[in-house]
Amino acid sequence: MVAIWWRSETYSHGFLIVPISSWLIWRQRHRLAGVAVDIYWPALGGVALGGFVWLAGQLVDALVVQQFALVFLWVAGVVYLLGVQLSKRLAFALLFLFFMVPVGEDLVGPMMHFTADFTVWLVKLSGIPVYREGLFFSLPSGSWSVVEACSGVRYLIASFCLGCLYAYLTFRSLSKRLLFVLLSLVVPILANGLRAYGIVMIGHLSDMSLATGVDHLIYGWLFFGVVMLALFSVGTLFSDTDASVAGFNAATGGSVNGAAVPTSDQLSGMGWGQGRLLASAGLLLLMALWPLLAERIAARPLTVAQVSLQAPLMNVSAGSLAALGALDPRAQWQPSAMARDAWRPASFTRDLKSLVTLENQAPKAAQILLLEQAYQRDKVRLSLFVRHYLSQHSGRELVTSGDRLLSIEQRQWRLMGSQTHRVVLAGQAWSLEQALIKNTNSAQLVWSWYRIGRWNTNNHYWAKLLEAYYQLSFGPRAVSQITLALNLDANDSEDIAAAQAELLGFMQRALPSLTHNLDRISAAEVQP
Repeated sequence: MVAIWWRSETYSHGFLIVPISSWLIWRQRHRLAGVAVDIYWPALGGVALGGFVWLAGQLVDALVVQQFALVFLWVAGVVYLLGVQLSKRLAFALLFLFFMVPVGEDLVGPMMHFTADFTVWLVKLSGIPVYREGLFFSLPSGSWSVVEACSGVRYLIASFCLGCLYAYLTFRSLSKRLLFVLLSLVVPILANGLRAYGIVMIGHLSDMSLATGVDHLIYGWLFFGVVMLALFSVGTLFSDTDASVAGFNAATGGSVNGAAVPTSDQLSGMGWGQGRLLASAGLLLLMALWPLLAERIAARPLTVAQVSLQAPLMNVSAGSLAALGALDPRAQWQPSAMARDAWRPASFTRDLKSLVTLENQAPKAAQILLLEQAYQRDKVRLSLFVRHYLSQHSGRELVTSGDRLLSIEQRQWRLMGSQTHRVVLAGQAWSLEQALIKNTNSAQLVWSWYRIGRWNTNNHYWAKLLEAYYQLSFGPRAVSQITLALNLDANDSEDIAAAQAELLGFMQRALPSLTHNLDRISAAEVQP
């Protein structure tokens, strides 16, 4: 978590969470006087649950799951050692610790699309003609695009964190607190749309001489500061005066029921006797169990396929495919060479580069099979990409938050849109990701999905859960991602239904043979 706080501006507020939580506890020290402290045994169930969730996250290298579980373990341990009465008084300070977890990357895509929709809508309302393609739009004065930094996720996360803290310190009423927290979520989303619109209008009215460089970011943060100041100012008008820090200290005055309480007696029953020491030792042993289990499960012998895994299968010919069991697409589809400048999924290209490094460092650890093959029928071209992992390690996983169809280097391609598409093959239904990408001369309809065991899905959360299930049940560890890309004429890119029919027809013939042979490779086990 600390490494992410350090390198990411989005989550740099994580450094402040523990100090703020500590201060929230310290300011209540007088109210905690006389509160009974005892061991709350049922909280061990929460510790066990947190440990199990951490184990599942560790086995599939799901960092955010591990981090949430770690904070949950911390909170459950406090409840266990200090009891319910004291923990109730510290509830917000303890729950505030969850803001340490760097979470929210999945909101980037939806918020980028909302920002584009909102900005284009306001520009049109201003009477300015605008042409839009996905996240790119053009005005008579120049072109713009909504990138990740413009999504507003930074604003949203910062506003939510500050909003929760401000609502707790300013209001007593639960309804007021919830309303303010809701505003802290809605306001930054709308404000980010207005910010993007303002920057576009500044650039348009200045003939693209302003708000197109560093000043673009400066305007954004200044605008966000003004919006947050306005939000907190409105909140102050409805504040409960006795909820302020000054009012709180004046009300307690370092006493309880009007009587001063010595510091040494503030937490009754806090002695570390034999019972508490034994309970603490039991807690540590329970927490140590999960890393030991993770090590034991990860120590299983690696599955090694009885085929060459030291190099990706590039430019596979029909004869080479026989090594895996030749695909059997429609008879009219003919294998063809993959063009050197052909589009490839960003994740496929990333694995291709990393595989060379893995081979040089540890050939036996390079448990990745990459397969790409082009097919052609008349003027229609189709590309097949397979990423097949026989084993996974930290930093080398199939399903990651950084998976993208397009990388930063593929600037010639534009993502026009993506959505979930449902298919039915051989009586089995599943969802896959459908995306339309375009460049100047052509377009491609892309279908992509994960294959975890016998399951197919495009949902990376579900894929991670399935990976954890197979790990915990000592099942097969092989996982795959299959991608199909059908070339479209740029002028016919709107004929999505015909392209979907082509892809589905190819899958009906090719997929059974492909999945059968991937299963056969996964089942071929020898000692490394």
